[in-house]
Amino acid sequence: MGPIYEKLGLFYLGREVDPETMALKPDYILYDSRDLVTHAV
Repeated sequence: MGPIYEKLGLFYLGREVDPETMALKPDYILYDSRDLVTHAV
């Protein structure tokens, strides 16, 4: 089984970093593909 962010319609962008400690925060940054435009005029 793959990571939880590998779901249809979601794009994994990475994880947030705490600027003070440079440690990765536990939550994933995901982007919903419905918010993207595939064609433009």
